[in-house]
Amino acid sequence: MFQLNTIKNNNNKHSLSKINLMPPKVDTTYYKNTQAQSFRLNLPVQPVQPVQPVQPLIKNIYLSISTTPSRISFLLNNLSHFEMYHSYAHKIIINICSKYKRFNSNLKLSNNHIKIIDFYNLKYSEDKYIVTYNTDNGPITKLTGVYNYIEEFIFNINLNNIFIIIIDDDTKYYNNCLYELVKYKLSDPNKNIYSNCGFNIVKNNTYIQVKKNRCQIIEGFSGICFSMNDLNNNILFTFIKYYNVIDWSKNNNNELNIFLKACFLGDDYIISYFFKKQNYNLIRVPNIYKYMDKSIKQNTIGFNSDALHKNNIFNSNMNSYKYIMDNSYYLNTFINLIQLCKNIKKVIPIIN
Repeated sequence: MFQLNTIKNNNNKHSLSKINLMPPKVDTTYYKNTQAQSFRLNLPVQPVQPVQPVQPLIKNIYLSISTTPSRISFLLNNLSHFEMYHSYAHKIIINICSKYKRFNSNLKLSNNHIKIIDFYNLKYSEDKYIVTYNTDNGPITKLTGVYNYIEEFIFNINLNNIFIIIIDDDTKYYNNCLYELVKYKLSDPNKNIYSNCGFNIVKNNTYIQVKKNRCQIIEGFSGICFSMNDLNNNILFTFIKYYNVIDWSKNNNNELNIFLKACFLGDDYIISYFFKKQNYNLIRVPNIYKYMDKSIKQNTIGFNSDALHKNNIFNSNMNSYKYIMDNSYYLNTFINLIQLCKNIKKVIPIIN
């Protein structure tokens, strides 16, 4: 069940002059066997492309991230590096799970974690950083978490005026990148989902990166922009509930269980599939990949064992996608079942 844990500011008024100019540090317990501590040394001083400050095109932009027990300290300890693009958003939603099924591990924010979030919220004099506790839906939790938050706590705003951008926790996005995503979405919002990167799957399950315009699969690591209206009543969220029945024990070789694991790990494919089913265009925005700094991913947590492209079940993202494609009849059966249940619910009140 979805639970919200918003880190509230203290009731006492604070002025920035009284705040320590450096955020508190978290312990590095989770950094064992990683290179995360060298993050600051490896990050370029300036982006490859010149970046000009830009103002948000609309107010209600929600930037959403999910993370894991081995990454939470890295993410919070380096918020100062990410703050440039965080400033572009109205709210930054950090989605965590109390229980992570894939890793069989728990996560609870430490006092140091909370102090860091408090520090940044005090800078903005509001709860700009929101932490949500969610059911573990895998990497797509970054989408389900922010959707549930807005559904439950945001009122009296046209759904078309609420934009959601989902991003990864191991890549730095300059605010020009987010600006361009929102600009394209505003220019043609209906039945279009925009991303910085996308590809087509061709013969022999190889893939070709799309330079611009429509693609088959959009990639979450590069940012994906939706309006809340795109997500409303999408059966994707009903399908994701089936992830709760996955048995993560290594000795369960049931074909349907393995298929659901592939869906759990293959969030880009699942997002793309469900939106195409609803006749959406998946569009790669050209010329903004340059506004992403990939050195973070390459030098730190992006290549650890919990990265999706190194998962020990299918060994890569593409292999997860291939398993879903090879067993697509399961996915179509789920969709037909969900649609049938929706239709039955429409009829039952008439019968009564």
